[in-house]
Amino acid sequence: MAGFIEHIRIGTNGEPEVLQRSAWSGPTLTREQFREIAFDILNDEGEGPKSGTEAAPAAGDAPAPDAIRFVRDDGTEVYRYDVDDLAQDDWELPGGS
Repeated sequence: MAGFIEHIRIGTNGEPEVLQRSAWSGPTLTREQFREIAFDILNDEGEGPKSGTEAAPAAGDAPAPDAIRFVRDDGTEVYRYDVDDLAQDDWELPGGS
């Protein structure tokens, strides 16, 4: 499965703004594998769960992503994991708030 893992933020016009794009070529990602990758990315870059579309600044001046998505080479979105998913997963983990 070839494609890209993109860190996106939703702009004021409602369109996604790609903050970072990393190529992925390897075995087919399952939904669960993608969720684990996206959970780690959002926790690392956003310094914990956020809510709404306001992104807290990450390290430096770069904005934290609102979502992580996997898109195929043709631009078709396969999976998306956003800050609401992150907050829900944090809630479900032992010791979550």
